[in-house]
Amino acid sequence: LAQLRETLRRHMATPGAARQDQAAAARATAEPVSATPMATCRPPDEMPAAIDRNFFTQFRELDPTGGLDLVARIMRVYADTSGEAVDQLRAATARGDAEAIRQAAHSLKSSSANVGATLLAARLKDVELSGKEGRLQEARDAIDDVGDEYRRVIDEIGSLLAEIG
Repeated sequence: LAQLRETLRRHMATPGAARQDQAAAARATAEPVSATPMATCRPPDEMPAAIDRNFFTQFRELDPTGGLDLVARIMRVYADTSGEAVDQLRAATARGDAEAIRQAAHSLKSSSANVGATLLAARLKDVELSGKEGRLQEARDAIDDVGDEYRRVIDEIGSLLAEIG
């Protein structure tokens, strides 16, 4: 949680950070900090949701029907297009291209934040910063975690779309 807070703090210090990221940071940092590492704080079955459903509110307000049609469309677009961005990030990491890592992570981070995948967006922010600063080994070390979280997001999107109908 401490790493997530720091990631979100750094992101919020970035000029032009979106308001939705500020709201996500506030939600993500609402829990008290523990001296215990995050991996030992929660068993995997108690991981936070991959998608923060609070983000639905902003889209419900934009939807003329007040329903979740807009949310469903956004989720479908993300599910249909984000896999290519993950592949680009993996390829850039494999070839050690720091600028391509930065660009791919930035793009995927933004779209992930737009669907409420705040934990994935925070991890991608770290990878983006690693690429920007040329810390290739850090990017390589993080790519499996990003992939795991991405799969959680896609699985949850599938469940949410089934719920929405």
